[in-house]
Amino acid sequence: TNGAYNITEWQHQDHITLTKNDNYWNAAEEASIKTIKFVMIDDTNTALNGFMTGEYDMIGLSGQQKKDLEAEGAAKLGQYADGGVWYFEYNVTQPGLSNAKVRQALTMGIDIPSFMENIVMNDSKAANCFTPDAVKGADGVTGSFNAAAGDLIDHSSDFEAAKALLEEGLAEEGMTVDDLEISILADTGDTAAKNCAFFQEQWKTNLGLTNVTVDQQEFQSRLDKMSNRDFSVVFAGWSCDYNDPNSYLDLWITGGGNNHTGWSNAEYDQYIADAAQEADPEAREELLLAAEKLLCEEQPIGPIYYRYRDYATSDKLDGVVRSAFQDMNFLFATIV
Repeated sequence: TNGAYNITEWQHQDHITLTKNDNYWNAAEEASIKTIKFVMIDDTNTALNGFMTGEYDMIGLSGQQKKDLEAEGAAKLGQYADGGVWYFEYNVTQPGLSNAKVRQALTMGIDIPSFMENIVMNDSKAANCFTPDAVKGADGVTGSFNAAAGDLIDHSSDFEAAKALLEEGLAEEGMTVDDLEISILADTGDTAAKNCAFFQEQWKTNLGLTNVTVDQQEFQSRLDKMSNRDFSVVFAGWSCDYNDPNSYLDLWITGGGNNHTGWSNAEYDQYIADAAQEADPEAREELLLAAEKLLCEEQPIGPIYYRYRDYATSDKLDGVVRSAFQDMNFLFATIV
């Protein structure tokens, strides 16, 4: 690349090594750290143990780890909104999940305040629509698209209403609650396991669903299952490639490479296509807002929360910039 670092080593599922690019245009002034090694660890306790022994200089933290380190004053802590939205991706070709009311009920059937307080345990926010609040709108002001969209997802914790909607939707499909079978597809690791166990219990307690199982898979296997539509529900996350709502909304066009739901809507496709041709920023935003509203009505996906990331850095490391559209910028970082 022509960037500040080159990838000089990549061992899948293990680590990536970056080495400073001496041909970078500002190599003499920036990127003083010569080598950066990213180690891939899917167990949060293993990562924390390595950090505490000095093996790692920066790690991501679970909510509980953040609270513990705050109490101990044991590390420099940081947090940022990473532009990520976490959501249920529904397989709409599966019996029951083909009905929008059923999908809406499943999204409504999660106690979001409890999930945020007891599982996520940081400043992440409940999702009011699909596109997160870190994304700019037509006027270029951060968060304005999300504000313009408003509250399109029902996270009111009205579980009686959710259960009634579920039963209504299933009846339209000639099914009952006992007929609905759901397998939650997720990554490996302790965080994914906790998320799925919570959802499983929520749907049982709030909606009366007893046929809910969890299928944890290694990352590539999960992607293969999603591509083959070999799932009922996936708890998935998406962070944008660029600071614009289209980076989220064009996921769900018919036949899109990341649309694993089987959902197809000609009206939605037209909104996205028209927005791509619209030069006026405000008119373009209206098209994307219409797409957002339709997506949240049909709910081939069920938005849950917008992710804020917590992390810790060692006393040796300074100057790393982390944000929604950079993630990690080491240009100005130093290490001693």
